[in-house]
Amino acid sequence: MGFWRKSILCKIFFLVSLTPAVAADRDQITAQIKTFIQGQLGAPSAEVNVVVKTPVERLELCSEPQLSLPSRKKIWGTLSIRAMCGTTRHFLQASVQVTAPYLVATRPIPPKQKIQAEDVTLQRGRLDALSVSPLTDPSLAIGAISIRMIGAGQPIAGSMLRNPWAIKMGETVKVTVAGEGFSIVSEGKSMDNAAINDTVRIRMESGQIITGIAAEKGLVKIVQ
Repeated sequence: MGFWRKSILCKIFFLVSLTPAVAADRDQITAQIKTFIQGQLGAPSAEVNVVVKTPVERLELCSEPQLSLPSRKKIWGTLSIRAMCGTTRHFLQASVQVTAPYLVATRPIPPKQKIQAEDVTLQRGRLDALSVSPLTDPSLAIGAISIRMIGAGQPIAGSMLRNPWAIKMGETVKVTVAGEGFSIVSEGKSMDNAAINDTVRIRMESGQIITGIAAEKGLVKIVQ
């Protein structure tokens, strides 16, 4: 009887002695994920809370795994995070809560309106609780054009905006063709609307249709 009691006590002591090590591993990877997410956000004032759902004790994680997100569509909510230890790949399921300032409309913004500074403001809240991924930098919205109705107080996402047209459909534009040792300037009519750095089709006076890049207002560049 004494032998079995002693054996059971030894096993209990062994399991209890393992618990702090497991907790330390979980705390370590949780802290690493938190630091990783904060780096992805690029918002120093953001508060990040991470709950690792994967049983870390079942994984043979190294002390400094290389973390990455297989999908960059979102960086909060329920995430699958890749953890690389050399050539060994692990996936960690984690719930990430992010509280940070995000952009909201101060008043109703109709479609096709150029966003002014007074149209938007920053509001602090849980980003992971929103139905859209809001902008967190006002400069990304100011000067852009709304493509849909945005209600007062509504979070503003990048998908609700577009850059102003540098080239408008049907207008006459300058077309420059540049190559090694030569540069040609001609004119044509735009067949598309295009913001700066968008591709745009141009019908030349000869009837030929070419594709170039909208470089600035009224100017399309074609690089050979």
